Amino acid sequence: MIIAMSIGNTNFVLGTKEDNQISVGRYPAKLIGSKEDFIKIITDSTDIKKVKGIIISSVNPGLTPYLTEAVKIIFSLSPVIVNSDLKMKLDLSLYDTKLLGSDRIAVCEAAAGRYKEPAVIFDFGTATTINVIDSGNKFLGGSILPGISMGLNALYKDTAQLPDIDLSAASPLMGLNTKDCITSGAVFGNAAMLDGMVQRIEDSLSEKTAVIVTGGNAGNILPVCRTKVIFIPELLISGLFELYESNL
Repeated sequence: MIIAMSIGNTNFVLGTKEDNQISVGRYPAKLIGSKEDFIKIITDSTDIKKVKGIIISSVNPGLTPYLTEAVKIIFSLSPVIVNSDLKMKLDLSLYDTKLLGSDRIAVCEAAAGRYKEPAVIFDFGTATTINVIDSGNKFLGGSILPGISMGLNALYKDTAQLPDIDLSAASPLMGLNTKDCITSGAVFGNAAMLDGMVQRIEDSLSEKTAVIVTGGNAGNILPVCRTKVIFIPELLISGLFELYESNL
């Protein structure tokens, strides 16, 4: 069994791979504040005697030391830590890798080589990241913008009268009350962003792309996107397992 762990800003994700079968669990990062919390999650969710290897990605440096300490306590294994120096299919030569998040590396590595055309990867997480790789697996750069939930939280916190809402219910394109107007902006606005960014990127590259979508907020907007997309919920974890196998 191989374990892949990703500490994000919103969730801690733990994936296991055994006999080519992948299982994934998610745990709110805000409920984790010590190495003991990580130890409990790991020992409760995995058969630690079966674990042969570990890979870790983190974009939440406040929690990273707790996870590395937990791994040292539980296992007699040195984890692979995701960074730009690992062996990978992805060519990062154009980018300032000192500032490239390990989550972006993982999703791009998972997408690299899957399709004959260039790929645009949208990760709708706490922040929304857009990453572009060409048909030769070279990372061409991308964009970062506030995530859907982050935008909704900002509207609620930074205005006097707008309500706090979630996206559990669909809304019309043209809302007839404040809640529906906010939901429409979040859903249709982000869908239009995806459609528009894909068109601009394809115009820049002068060729069509494979559009891959992942991330916890993706499900809210996919039904109203006009672009044909490939939805891969566990793209990040898949990328971590690929990186692990490339660095044995």
